[in-house]
Amino acid sequence: MRKRFQSSGLRVVSFPLFLLIAIGISSTPQARILELASPPTKLMFEGKQLGVRVSQKPGDVCLIDGKKLRPTDPVYLIVNGFRIPLHWPDCYDRFIHSPRKWLSHLEPGGGAFLGAEAGSGGPSLIWIWLGIYVLAGLAFAAICAQRSLEVGYAPAAGFALGFFLNLPGYLFLVSRPRRKVQAPGGIPAGLRKIPATHSPQACPRCGMPNHPSAQACIACGVKLLPRFASEVSKIHSSSKSAED
Repeated sequence: MRKRFQSSGLRVVSFPLFLLIAIGISSTPQARILELASPPTKLMFEGKQLGVRVSQKPGDVCLIDGKKLRPTDPVYLIVNGFRIPLHWPDCYDRFIHSPRKWLSHLEPGGGAFLGAEAGSGGPSLIWIWLGIYVLAGLAFAAICAQRSLEVGYAPAAGFALGFFLNLPGYLFLVSRPRRKVQAPGGIPAGLRKIPATHSPQACPRCGMPNHPSAQACIACGVKLLPRFASEVSKIHSSSKSAED
């Protein structure tokens, strides 16, 4: 009688113990891996959906170890358009553990949409200074080219001087003596830059403003008395004198 009571009591105690052990085993990570026998259709991280599973393409290699995928390995298309091929389950677990680290290999700042630290993956200080230098170079190149035209130097040389040297290049041009501007070959010597313009004269008949060298009104055609000789008439005069 005592033995039968002890055996029945042992059964009563052992059953709850067995139940607790079974619950503990089912909650282990190994049991979760067994539950996920195939890759999930959605790539999740901290409750956010990073992407969805898509079909493999020929030549796909794992993002983590760089080896060719097996037919059962997943490929995920994430929100910024990148494809994430992963070996299942080892490389998948490594990616989920630190996705920012692996996304940064695809694109600088690739983990920004996960809430990465501000400034991570941004342009370096060298690129910022290089951009400032180029913008300043373009501005000084235009100024130096204009200055070169004014003082009688080649504008291409002034452009290069301003682009590469910036402010020192402009100061160098300012310090150079002014050259006499000569007419290029093939252009008559009489055509040269006029330092000042003259005021127009009004037509005595209709009041239309005309150039001070005009011989007739552009509106009514009445003859005018030119106050100045035009550059064209100077060229014709010089040509006739040369022929004589």
